[in-house]
Amino acid sequence: MKSPMLPSDHQAAVRRVLALGRGGAPAALPELTAMLRTPSNEVQRLAVSAIGKLAEFGADAEAAVAALAPLAMKARHPQTQQYAIRALKKYAGAARAHVGDLRDLARNPAQRDYVRAAAATAADVIEEAAADALAGVKHRCQRCAAQASSEEEGKRLISVYPRDLPQLDDWLSAKLRLFGFCTQH
Repeated sequence: MKSPMLPSDHQAAVRRVLALGRGGAPAALPELTAMLRTPSNEVQRLAVSAIGKLAEFGADAEAAVAALAPLAMKARHPQTQQYAIRALKKYAGAARAHVGDLRDLARNPAQRDYVRAAAATAADVIEEAAADALAGVKHRCQRCAAQASSEEEGKRLISVYPRDLPQLDDWLSAKLRLFGFCTQH
C-alpha cells in the first residue's frame, strides 16, 4: 500500500500499532489515538481496529469515541472509515450522540455500500444498547453467566430484564443441564 511516509517510518508505525493492538492494554489508547493522525491510511486503519479491540479490555470509552467519531464520519479512505464505524460500535454505550450521523451515513448514496452497511449496523447496535440501559437490562455470558456489557461483540449473551431476576438461576441451570453439565454440587 502506498504511503506518503518514508518506508522505514511506515513499517515502524505498522509494527508499533500491531503490537499495541495485540497487547490489549487500555493504557495504549493515547498512543493509538495519536497514530490516527499519521498520513498513512494503513496505519490509521490498523489504529482504529486496535482501538476497537481495546473496548473489551476496559479502555476509556469516552476518549475512544472522541477519537473514532471523526474518522467514522469522514476518513481519507473508505476502508478506514468502515473500520472506524465498526470500532465505534464496540463503544455503543458511549456513542449514543452519533446515532443520527450514522443514520445519515447509512442513507448517503455517495458513500460506499460497505460504509453504508457498517453505519446502519452500528446505529442499530448503539440504539439497542441505549434502550437496554434505559430498561435496566443486564447481559450475561451464556457460557459462564458472568455479567457482560451489551457492547461485547462476539460473545454469546443473554439479556436479563429486572422482572426475570428471580428465575435466573433456574433458567441458567436448565440451560447447563441441556448441554450435559451437572449443576448440583
